[in-house]
Amino acid sequence: MIRLCSHLATVKKIKNVTTLYLHEDKHLSKVYDYCICSKLITKERGEMVHWTRTNRLALNPEKTELLWFCTPRRVHQLSRLPVMIGDIAIDPAAQVRLLGVIFDSTLSFGNHMSAVSRACHCQLRRIREIRRYISISAATQVVRALVVSKLDYCNGILLGLPDYQLDRLQSVLNAAARLIFNVKWHAHVTPLLRDNLHWLKIPERIAYKRCMLTYRALNDTTCPDYLSGLIHRSTRLDSCVPVDESAFGFRLHPRRSCWAKDH
Repeated sequence: MIRLCSHLATVKKIKNVTTLYLHEDKHLSKVYDYCICSKLITKERGEMVHWTRTNRLALNPEKTELLWFCTPRRVHQLSRLPVMIGDIAIDPAAQVRLLGVIFDSTLSFGNHMSAVSRACHCQLRRIREIRRYISISAATQVVRALVVSKLDYCNGILLGLPDYQLDRLQSVLNAAARLIFNVKWHAHVTPLLRDNLHWLKIPERIAYKRCMLTYRALNDTTCPDYLSGLIHRSTRLDSCVPVDESAFGFRLHPRRSCWAKDH
């Protein structure tokens, strides 16, 4: 991963994916931002080519993608002009897939949740064909492996999204619970999730994932630097960012506060 912050670039490699991030500078004009974008990416691409050749690797220009991020009100202001990277012209894309997550220009993750819902419902239809031949315990294990694992994958990025979008994933979890106990589609699902399966709902699972990552970043020495470097302990209660307790479903009484560094 290569992160470009105005004129400062820091280089990180994550598996076999190399990503260029260019942060907008509010003091620069839009034209100047677009001009320096191509220059910075071309410069960093030269360093990537040198690194890959040194390690006997090669870049694939055909899989290179470009995506602009902005607020929904500024979508119409996005540049549609291609960015030249060396001799290759790359057109901006409407969405890109990174490590299995679909990103769009406004970070609404609507397309990503649609893809997850389709994949989960496909697995549920297959499980339904063999449900009569397996026990409740076996059905629970199969659903956890093929459906719940998809819902939990990278779900921390969905924190803060409106409820009407998360309801699409919640409907998948409800259908999975009804399939495990082989009840009708209109049966009340809350007792099944809470009392029998002991599963959290989608908003609670997202909040739990964020809490788990924060705890690991603060206490686990094996946590990657790109996570542990974002959070540090603070004993100043007046500098805390208020926490939306409604997202967790219970009141929080922390002994110490944590806040992210402002980059």
